[in-house]
Amino acid sequence: CMPGRANDIGIGGDGSVWIIGTNICGDGGFGIWKWTGKDWMTFDGAAIKIDVDKSGDPWVVNTYGDIFKRENSSWKMIGGKAKDIGVGSDGSVFIIGTNPGGGGYGVVYVIGMNPRAGGYGIWKRINNNDWQEIGGGAVRIDVDDKGVPWVINSIGEIFKREGDNWKCMPGRANDIGIGGDGSVWIIGTNICGDGGFGIWKWTGKDWMT
Repeated sequence: CMPGRANDIGIGGDGSVWIIGTNICGDGGFGIWKWTGKDWMTFDGAAIKIDVDKSGDPWVVNTYGDIFKRENSSWKMIGGKAKDIGVGSDGSVFIIGTNPGGGGYGVVYVIGMNPRAGGYGIWKRINNNDWQEIGGGAVRIDVDDKGVPWVINSIGEIFKREGDNWKCMPGRANDIGIGGDGSVWIIGTNICGDGGFGIWKWTGKDWMT
């Protein structure tokens, strides 16, 4: 067990670990902390979601949906609004937007998606200054080492982007995390005691608990 408490966690391609703590910081969310190797060091700012890029720079989303990136010891505000953010070790950045997306919210873009399921629009950062919607709807996202997003929709279905379509993967999940080496892990929907839900790893063919 590591010291501290957290609401969210992100790990960069360089191995740096950042968390969203449980200490409230104004109305923007919770405190932002970085692991030093021995303990957590606090930073200015507040957020509710976090991920970290290949250089170890965190990207965060606050309670208003505002997106920020850490640059040169300060936070740079990025255009757009988000519910969640995923950053691949190749540098690609995706967000779950605030616009309704997927089945039950409008057009069904996702192949194999339950028409009643969805979430919010899925967007990719392009040209370092804009977002391009790629279709589908989800509530959680992360990105693998090749820049491929994996998402979870509003009923826990898991999808991986393949070409211009979404491929429905086996299993159900509440959250997803992808390592710099491309390994994919999920928090499942099976309750495991009072600590939460089961933890599973993708083997390439199925989930291993």
